[in-house]
Amino acid sequence: VMYQKLWPVFSEKGYQFYVKTELGKQILIASPFKQAPENRWINIMLILATIFTTMFMGSMLFGVDPVSNPADILKGIPFTIAIMTVLGSHESGHYIVAKKHGMRTSLPYFIPFPTIIGTMGAVIKHRGPIPDRKALFDVGVSGPLVGLFVSIIVTIIGLLQPPVQPVSSDEQQILLSLPPLFEFITRFFPLAENSALHPVAFAGWVGM
Repeated sequence: VMYQKLWPVFSEKGYQFYVKTELGKQILIASPFKQAPENRWINIMLILATIFTTMFMGSMLFGVDPVSNPADILKGIPFTIAIMTVLGSHESGHYIVAKKHGMRTSLPYFIPFPTIIGTMGAVIKHRGPIPDRKALFDVGVSGPLVGLFVSIIVTIIGLLQPPVQPVSSDEQQILLSLPPLFEFITRFFPLAENSALHPVAFAGWVGM
């Protein structure tokens, strides 16, 4: 309880502390904590790159070829918005709760990568000590909980969209195993027959 109450106060002043017992007395020892400067341009460049890669791969999920017709990359915008919202909400959950506990945490680093979704996700970087186990648990569980809630909303929005039809019958499709929660949602918002999963709903699948 003492850590939970005092840690944010000390952290705000730039101090960290720990408690030890000597001769039957508890002694609180505080020391200044120097935080390494952040280069936020890295965060900005990575998120811009990730927006491009997710838009590129998203346009392909909509059945167009952005290589032969670069203007078609804009058709991937709905998928970009959906997947970045899912990933961003997950990392925001970690970030906001970490700040609430007085922890020194970086902004999210998005990772652009030419996978089927155009990214390998995002990470945040924690610097310095962790106040206590409760803070560690709260930070750890907040991301998945917030991300799951947003994934449910994104999935429902995707299932309400018009079905995406393949460009040709020869086009290869990937068969996805649906998470139990996703299948439960489709009982209320059924998937259209003989159609590919809408890219926005696919972003919800990724979040789950």
